[in-house]
Amino acid sequence: MEDDQIDKDSSLILILCDEKLERPYALQFCEIAEDRSLEFRFVSDPKLFLLLCLQNPPAVGLIDLAALIRGKTEGMNKLFAIRSVWPVLRSRIGSDGSAEIMRMSPPLKGPFQEAIIDILDGGSAWENAIESRMYLRCPVTCRARLRVARSDDEWSRVNIKDLSRGGCLVVASTPPATGTRIEIEVCDLPGGSAVLDAEIVWSCQWEDSPDVPQCGVRFVQESFPEILHNALGDPTFAQLL
Repeated sequence: MEDDQIDKDSSLILILCDEKLERPYALQFCEIAEDRSLEFRFVSDPKLFLLLCLQNPPAVGLIDLAALIRGKTEGMNKLFAIRSVWPVLRSRIGSDGSAEIMRMSPPLKGPFQEAIIDILDGGSAWENAIESRMYLRCPVTCRARLRVARSDDEWSRVNIKDLSRGGCLVVASTPPATGTRIEIEVCDLPGGSAVLDAEIVWSCQWEDSPDVPQCGVRFVQESFPEILHNALGDPTFAQLL
């Protein structure tokens, strides 16, 4: 898929930590929440953390150092390997109740509240500078159908290789040309299928490369289907860990 449209309006802070640390972190957020819209959510399971990021990209994902030490290395590495403009950072609460946020590469550290405010205000210092994607992609294998939008064309049968809230990668025998507006029906979802308005943002034909013919699809509709939203949060469908 082509780089997703950047939308920095999210005010969600997602925190992976032990339950006993939820209150100390919540106290850190209280002063920030007094003068701005802020939503924070605690989870203790790395898999749920990833699924929530897939469903609704946060402004930032935080992983408490204690959870990092006790977590499985492979699972935690996947969290820090998320390829998105919004960052996944380390955090910790000191014995005196103070808190800080850290990034390893390039190194950056700051007081918790100041860092959160900077992130919410669009501070680029905390972003993944080499990334431009907002939506986390999920490898899937499911069938789909597509056709030119607002036409009587027959539906073409295709396959989806990865999927995100922003779009999908489609394998097709004859991909539509770049810029084509289409309707796409995503099949094999838990509970049924979803039809979305979309646009072809790039297209690779058989003669273009040794890769199979495929195209990048960006969803362009105003509302996201609930059935697809739920599928991205279903660990049997979105197998991220």
